[in-house]
Formats: sequence, structure tokens, C-alpha cells
Amino acid sequence: MKNGWLIIVSMTVFLFLSGCDAQSALEKKVIEPKSAPLKEVKMPKHTEVLSEAIVVFEKGMSIKEAENIIASHDMKVLKVYKTLSKSRQKPMIHVASSLLLEEMMEELKADPHIVSISPNYQRKLYSK
Repeated sequence: MKNGWLIIVSMTVFLFLSGCDAQSALEKKVIEPKSAPLKEVKMPKHTEVLSEAIVVFEKGMSIKEAENIIASHDMKVLKVYKTLSKSRQKPMIHVASSLLLEEMMEELKADPHIVSISPNYQRKLYSK
């Protein structure tokens, strides 16, 4: 047991002393890696960003009628989910607008033909 303890202490002292030299840590010059300056990312104004949502219409309505309602709100149809629309018998459409998301949601909620609206948030990664 004494030999094991002695080995551990001597190894600790050896490792400690081997890491030390004449210069103190404060005297050593720290070389910081040079990195390229960060590029400034220009964020688009809210008028340039399209707000997106998934809109579900009432049962029995045709896809064409749903597209016309979206057009009447000055919004753009990005995608029609035809398979889901047929299986649920409710048109489901991916919609975009130049309005802020909150404004877009309020405008669509006021329409009696719309059953539900879900925001389609966009997440983007910025790289060099």
C-alpha cells in the first residue's frame, strides 16, 4: 500500500515539475490565432421577407375555390398539398405574404372559409 501511494505522489510531482519552466505564466506571450474578420450579414427588411403559413379550409371546398380566396387576400400560393387535401376533404395550402406574420394571421383568421392557420417559420443558417 505504501509503495502504491509513493508511486502516485512521485508521478504527480514529476508531472507537475515537468510542466513548469523558468518563465511564469504571466511572462509568457500568448499568441492568439488570427481569424478572418466576420462578415456583416445584412438582414432583409420585413417588407422583403415573405411570411409563410399552412392554411386549411373548410370541408367540401374545392382547391380552386381555396386558391381564389388566397388570391383575394393578395397572397401567393406556394404549394397545394393535393394528397392531404383529398384524403381529408379539406384544401390544405402553403401560403406566402409580404405582410408581417401576425398581420397575415389576423387577416386570414377573419375569413369564415378558413378552419386553421399554422405559421411556417423559416430557419436559415448563415455561413461565410
